[in-house]
Amino acid sequence: MNLFSNSKFNKHFGVKHNKNILEENELCSWHSGVFEFRSKKLIILVNDYSHFLVVVDSALIDNEENQSLERIIVDGIGNTLVAEKIAIKVVENYLQKLLDINYAKSVSRKLTLKVTSFVKKINQYGNTDYSIARIVSEINNEIKSRKNFETTCHIMKKELYKIAGLKLKPRRAYRLNTSFLGFPGVWRKIVIPAYFNFKQLHTVLQILYDWDDCHLHNFEVFFSRWDSIVIESAVDDGYYFGMPSDYIEEQELLVDYLEEAFYVLYTYDYGCQWEHIISLFSIIDDYPFDYPICLSGKGIAPNEDDIGYYEDYDDEDYYDYDYEGDNEFLKDDINLSLKKIT
Repeated sequence: MNLFSNSKFNKHFGVKHNKNILEENELCSWHSGVFEFRSKKLIILVNDYSHFLVVVDSALIDNEENQSLERIIVDGIGNTLVAEKIAIKVVENYLQKLLDINYAKSVSRKLTLKVTSFVKKINQYGNTDYSIARIVSEINNEIKSRKNFETTCHIMKKELYKIAGLKLKPRRAYRLNTSFLGFPGVWRKIVIPAYFNFKQLHTVLQILYDWDDCHLHNFEVFFSRWDSIVIESAVDDGYYFGMPSDYIEEQELLVDYLEEAFYVLYTYDYGCQWEHIISLFSIIDDYPFDYPICLSGKGIAPNEDDIGYYEDYDDEDYYDYDYEGDNEFLKDDINLSLKKIT
């Protein structure tokens, strides 16, 4: 393994550069540095191929416990990969290629600057209560492009599976638009795994609009103007239409409906009759996450048991509801909650 280091790193850890650079896959080469964060001396590692980020606490070096610099670097890379849910046997196969570290002087200004930029990015989290492990994961899972939703972590994962002789199964996902009928200033755009069921979609919608799942709901999937089916929760027991549906949301997968549907009508709270139009915007063939994400949105939804679309309000009262409001649409908080849905 080539480990490209700067003079600050060499001085701090007492290492010397070898004159020769090993000829090997960029995936087995890393650029390094040392920096201080929250009063700790940390080692930063950036993979030459994928730009995957690893941060290791230099205080872990303990010669008596055989925790050498080389050992904590390899262990740090392995632990970070495992934390990103990469199969242990895939990680172990990769780590075998890193056991012999060759310290060398960098010949890539671009990668040297990449290390510096990551240090600056990490320091931006200094006033948060995020652990360093969480900060690293946030950076590794940042979406580089909405066209293919590629992330540094996913690039690294695909290459590690490839050199292990394994095939990483692509994960299909849907990019959906949701609009709140009667509230034109309230909408969300999301990406959701195709293998999710309608119960999970309901949970996603509750998070998107900051509701507490206090009321009954259903989905009506329209294949044409006159052709539709109703998917409801097992607890609804036909409350809305007077008879139980043959389709239960816990059992019905999005992949079996959304690609053929014209649109989906989501109704929440039969008293207020809040209705949402859910439409498929695009299909993503290789989605890097196993959880949904909110891409964008606008407006704050009414609170539970607030005004309803079909309630008997006069126009003045009805449109007096400030659905755009002074409250901020908190996408980061929403995405933090969405990560817990799998």
